[in-house]
Parts: sequence; structure tokens; C-alpha cells
Amino acid sequence: MASHCSLMGSAADPAWRPEYKQPAEIKIKIGDKAGDGPLHVRTKAQLPPKELEVGDNGDGTMSVKFTPICVGKHTFELTWGEEAIPGAPLEVTVVGEVERDPSFVKVSGDGLNGGVVGTPVVLTVEAQDDAGPGPLQVEADGPTPPTIQLGKLGSGKYSVTLMMKRKGHSIAGLMSEGADKPMSKSLVILCPLQRRATMNH
Repeated sequence: MASHCSLMGSAADPAWRPEYKQPAEIKIKIGDKAGDGPLHVRTKAQLPPKELEVGDNGDGTMSVKFTPICVGKHTFELTWGEEAIPGAPLEVTVVGEVERDPSFVKVSGDGLNGGVVGTPVVLTVEAQDDAGPGPLQVEADGPTPPTIQLGKLGSGKYSVTLMMKRKGHSIAGLMSEGADKPMSKSLVILCPLQRRATMNH
């Protein structure tokens, strides 16, 4: 029975703040009357840890070891058998200075080869976990700013649709913590328009 299980150590401390990219551990005491379980763990976060190491410590306790790859709220759903362990879901806030690497962001699509004024230009952006947390931002400059639409295609994969109004725009795609905190390095995509146009400008 899950009621005979309890959180221990740091996991039982409401002030616990795991550190970004540092090993952390959730320790659970398994009481004599808890039964056979098993222990199930699910994690929710902007970027969930890549691996969760769940193990029996051999002393009446079990551990869930993980290394956070993003800061912010992490929720751990902990169940023993089919029942939630007291204190679960466990919510913790991971702290630390975020690392971002734009070399792990890939851009593809016909839009890299140019486009036509008045016709949507579509790009696909894939950000691996090693790129760091987003969100994705797209900025464009030029005589007249284009219309920009962002769409999410799946985990770490996005679509960028632009409607150009004049020739010669360039687009800067970047991962950032927020609109007021851009990355120091950005991924710049030049998107020159073809000479032919479908509208006067």
C-alpha cells in the first residue's frame, strides 16, 4: 500500500531546489506493509531529464536519481502499485544558470533557398535537448517586416511560416529564456527573395 511509503531527505523538504545539470536524488522509504509495488515514476518539465535511474537501495528505501537539463518547475508523479505515494506529485523548482548552444539547432526547408513576395515561406526548426530550453523566437528585418507564424510540430520541432512583403529580408531564429533575454549567440538565416514578385512593391 502506498500509504506505507514516504518521501525522505531532500525530497521531504519543501525548500529543496535541485541545481541545473547537477545529479539529484528523490529518496523514498518503503514500509514493511507497503507490499511489492512496483514504483512508477513520471516526470513533467519543459525538458524532462533524459534518464531516470530508479533503484532499490537494499535498506528499505528506493531512489530516483536524475540530472535536470532545464531550470524551472519539475513535477514527479510517484506511484506505488496503482496508488500515489503520500507527498506526490512532488513539485520542485530547479535553479541555476541555463546553458544554451545554438549549434544544436537545425533549420531546414525550401525557404532557405529564397521565396516569392506574397507567397508563404516555410522553415522547419529542430532544437535538440542539448540546445537548452527555449522558447523559440524569430525576428525579421527589412524595409517592411514580414508576417511571422510559429507552430509546434512535436517535441523540439517547430514550423516557421513567413509572408514576405518586399525583397531582401533576413530572418534571425534564436532560442532564448524570454523576449527580454535573448541569447548572446543567434542562428541567422538569410532568406533572400527571388527577383520575380507577385505583387507590386
